[in-house]
Amino acid sequence: CCSASITHTHTHTMSGSKGDAGPEVAARIEAGLRKFPDFPRPGILFRDVSTLLMNPELLQETNRELSRLCEEHSSGATFVCGMEARGFLFGPPIAVSLGKGFVMMRKPNKLPGEKLSIDYGLEYGKDVLQMHQFEEFKGAKFIVVDDLLATGGTALAAAKLIQQAGGSVQAYAFVVELEDCKGREKIAEWHAANDLPSPNFHCLLSC
Repeated sequence: CCSASITHTHTHTMSGSKGDAGPEVAARIEAGLRKFPDFPRPGILFRDVSTLLMNPELLQETNRELSRLCEEHSSGATFVCGMEARGFLFGPPIAVSLGKGFVMMRKPNKLPGEKLSIDYGLEYGKDVLQMHQFEEFKGAKFIVVDDLLATGGTALAAAKLIQQAGGSVQAYAFVVELEDCKGREKIAEWHAANDLPSPNFHCLLSC
């Protein structure tokens, strides 16, 4: 079973670097991540973005390439949103590059005022995601940004919140995608089951 956490991954063999921005970008992203086997529990490979964030050239390339993919294929979005916490690192640069606003999706008791909430399951238990409720979200199109796509649980929670707010997801953008966890397929199936347009996916490293 693959982890639904944004930072935990299932152990599997890497067989070459590939991604939506090309193999060279994917290889640099992969080389810039630290990997910790059996953390936080046996059978889990933890991919740490700390070293990527500490490398100014790689961080700039990561933001530039994600922004480029979103601009080329998902420029019709109204807002970019990111999930706490790593979505806050990669979402705002995309929003600035595209000239869009950024929307925070936060853990409980962090947002004042009127807000929407959703409970969702993770491999290690349950979590809650919240976002503000604004009139501007009705009919808006969103790009959902996070560092990693595994089972898609967190991204789907974000999509459901956006739906509650009256908006829709045009695209999902991630630094890393774990293909064996089938998150992309699960998200696409949810869109189809709810008669929603098929979203775009932008991932710099698919492994």
